[in-house]
Amino acid sequence: MKQCMLTRTSKYGSQEQQIAWLPDEFSVEGKTVDVKFRNEWLDGWTVAKVYKHLLTYDDIRQSIVNQKSYGASIKP
Repeated sequence: MKQCMLTRTSKYGSQEQQIAWLPDEFSVEGKTVDVKFRNEWLDGWTVAKVYKHLLTYDDIRQSIVNQKSYGASIKP
């Protein structure tokens, strides 16, 4: 998994950004992905930057377990 900066234009025309950990197959600059956040799919995110720091799926999963948080899902 790689840390990526995602961008998209909101329905109001403003530019939105968020940082997300994506599986390697989605961590490609210029790729468009949909992100699931709090059980809602948010479409049209573009991978603007892929950072060099890498984590394994187990690293992410353990972090989520430790924080008693929820994960995000990605669909192409």
